[in-house]
Amino acid sequence: MGEVPGFGSWLPPQYQTLAHMFHGARCPSCPTKKAPTHPALCLFCGRLVCCASSCCSRTMPEPGNPRLVVEVGECNQHARACGGGTGVFLMIGLTTVLVIRNDRGAFLPSVYLDGHGEEDRGLKRGRPLYLSRSRYQSLRELATNASFDHDTRVLQLTSNLNSHSF
Repeated sequence: MGEVPGFGSWLPPQYQTLAHMFHGARCPSCPTKKAPTHPALCLFCGRLVCCASSCCSRTMPEPGNPRLVVEVGECNQHARACGGGTGVFLMIGLTTVLVIRNDRGAFLPSVYLDGHGEEDRGLKRGRPLYLSRSRYQSLRELATNASFDHDTRVLQLTSNLNSHSF
C-alpha cells in the first residue's frame, strides 16, 4: 500500500474535540439523512460512515466469488472504495478502532487513553481522553505496511463472522 498520506494526522489531541466535531453529524450516504447510530470515521480519508446499520447496506457480489451475493454494510463498502478492501475506522461512540480487510474484521484497542493510560470503552467513566502517540503510530505503521494480514495482535482479534454487516 505504501505511505498513507494524512492517515489520521488530523485527529485532535483530545477525544472530546473529536466527539464535538462529529456530534450529530449526518452520514453523507445515508438515505435517512440522520446521524448514524454507530458512527465510524475512516482514518484514511476522514469520511463519516454508518457502522453495523442496515440503512446504508447494499447487496454486492462477494469479493473472490462474484456469483455469491451478500448484504454489505457501509464500512465494508467504503473500505472497498477507499482502501482497496482495507478500512481503518475510529468508532466514535466507543473509541475503539475497527479494521476491515476483505472479508474479515477486528476491533482494536483505542488510540485515545485517559491520563492513566487506560481506555474508556463506550465512554463510561467520563474521564478526558488523549491521543496516544504510540498507539496511533503503531496503527499507522500497520496501515502503511499493509500488515493487517500478518500482525498476530490483529489476527487474534479477527473474525469473519458477519463482518459484511459492518
